[in-house]
Amino acid sequence: MKDVHTPGLGLVRTAPGGGDDAWRVYLKKTYLKTASLMAKGCRASVILGGCAQGEVWKELAYAFGRNFGLAFQLVDDVLDYEAGEATLGKPGGADLQLGLATGPALYAWEEHPEMGPLILRKFEQEGDVELARSLVRRSSGVERTRDLARSHADKARELLQGLPESKARAALELLTERVVTRTW
Repeated sequence: MKDVHTPGLGLVRTAPGGGDDAWRVYLKKTYLKTASLMAKGCRASVILGGCAQGEVWKELAYAFGRNFGLAFQLVDDVLDYEAGEATLGKPGGADLQLGLATGPALYAWEEHPEMGPLILRKFEQEGDVELARSLVRRSSGVERTRDLARSHADKARELLQGLPESKARAALELLTERVVTRTW
């Protein structure tokens, strides 16, 4: 994830000034890291469950899992900042130390252009991580990332409306709410 350069998957290093490209790479990595597993697991459950309804249910399950997985990882990226500060007494932003720019940092870049060079050099210079943490704290990056997570969770819940009412659907609906309100 640190040195993404896989043209076959559409992942390339971010060019200077490439905020949009950085978002594309980040969301693609988020999908590949987390959401693809959840999406394919949901699709597999339909197949292994012997659903006779065909492709529609498999694709609905996949789309649910994809959106749920994106919401899950986006919240995880938020918690990297929130949980570190609130529960661990640490400054948060562990991903920054790994050279990774997640949603909060990318949103901070939109509000603080000085974040761009830090992201492009993967926070490698002395003081980069501390400055990036400060810029994220002074931005709406954490809140906006949580809002993006909520929109994916809402889309996942919306997809569930295509299923018949059942205890399983109700449990999945509850899960889509809990994924964005979790604190761990």
